[in-house]
Amino acid sequence: MPDLLNDANSPAYRNAAWTRQQPALTLVRDLAGGTPVIRAKGETYLPKEAGESQTAYDVRLARSLLFNTFVKVREALIGMALKRNPELQDDVPAQIKSDIEDIDLEGNHLDVFIKESFRDVINDGHVIWLIDMQPPLDRSLTSLSSTPTAEDDQIAGRRPYWVKYRKDQAINWKSDRINGEKVLTKLTLEECATKTDGEYGEQEVKRYRVLTLPKLAEKTATRPAVYGPMVWELFEKRTTSGQDSYDLIDGNVTDLDRIPIVVIYARKKGLLESDPPLLDLAYLNIGHWQQWSDLNCQLRMLVPILHIKGEILNVPEAREGSPKPQLKIGPGVAVQTDKDGAVAYVSADAEATQGMSDNLSSLEQRMSAVGLSIIAPKPTQPAQAPTATEKVMDQNERESELASWLRALKDGIEAAFQVHAEYLGLPDGGSIILGFDEVDPEAVQAVEAPKGGVQPQQVPAPTMVQ
Repeated sequence: MPDLLNDANSPAYRNAAWTRQQPALTLVRDLAGGTPVIRAKGETYLPKEAGESQTAYDVRLARSLLFNTFVKVREALIGMALKRNPELQDDVPAQIKSDIEDIDLEGNHLDVFIKESFRDVINDGHVIWLIDMQPPLDRSLTSLSSTPTAEDDQIAGRRPYWVKYRKDQAINWKSDRINGEKVLTKLTLEECATKTDGEYGEQEVKRYRVLTLPKLAEKTATRPAVYGPMVWELFEKRTTSGQDSYDLIDGNVTDLDRIPIVVIYARKKGLLESDPPLLDLAYLNIGHWQQWSDLNCQLRMLVPILHIKGEILNVPEAREGSPKPQLKIGPGVAVQTDKDGAVAYVSADAEATQGMSDNLSSLEQRMSAVGLSIIAPKPTQPAQAPTATEKVMDQNERESELASWLRALKDGIEAAFQVHAEYLGLPDGGSIILGFDEVDPEAVQAVEAPKGGVQPQQVPAPTMVQ
């Protein structure tokens, strides 16, 4: 059977950029799943020692617990950045203000949609929004003519809506430079849909939404390539007699001159490429998982054991000549040995684990430092007389990483408003304000590990992104 995931002519094809982002994405997604997911990955994150039996390893794995600083820091950053609800400005059209009550036609308010999207940005590196429109009506609902009007759309509730796609759902894309701007000319989004199976059952199916700007004319020496209106196609994966196929089930030509998506990045590397911003913290957290398991295993080995030196006397088995006397140990029981014998409890030196315990504490502090570095403003340069331009540049340079991510979110929301407005035939989508405290004491405390971090003594004024 052909490998359609690597077939360049298949809608399920994954490009090289998608492939190289998967290792880091898998790590942060596994950590986001917590102890059950990390345990289920077994030796991927907790290697088995040389000579360790499978039974002993399984016991060690089952006793290991994840101190999930990764999720703790991620949620603290989200709560800090979106502590205040977004403020729509007066220039946002009334229709868009009405639509944000159910921005995705799934019942989610814009505030909820933004929060879930920002979680994907901080966890994965970027998130993708498709600003879509319900299919056009076949005929007027009022006059039954073949030419529906805006009134018909309003009666039918036809309007734009937003769809959130996670980073790895964009599996293949192409771009070109149009009017000096790098623009997507093709994008494939992987979706999971549910179909009815029998009277009561359901079946999950994979679908691939392909958005394309068809090339109408090739580039020449005097002009760039010419692209036509966007075409969308929907393919569904089907398996027949063990053979996979991808069948076209829907599609149409639109009047859009761009693929209507908005991408919001944290640490961007390229078009639809990014690094998970908490990747360094993720590696430290896996190291903590491994060292905590080692320390826990060693502590269990420190249980005192009874050591008897010499020959045991005055027990029935010894008098009868049994080679293996069975001792009863407990209150009111005594053990007698010969003149060279001794009885004592022996345990390992507890100080032997102190170094590993100290190392864990140090690791927790390093994890805390990674989280604090994201919310701390960058240090200022030595004072001198700056120009107006230098003042603006200096402010941008001193912004915390979290502030820059929030600014990207704001820009993404306003870009989505603009596409939304264009669907409605409006000239402008308006603006929004997002604001947060650069160093919120409560957020700092949430980010800090139990023994790590130092809370700043001075709290800068709130950052308003507008």
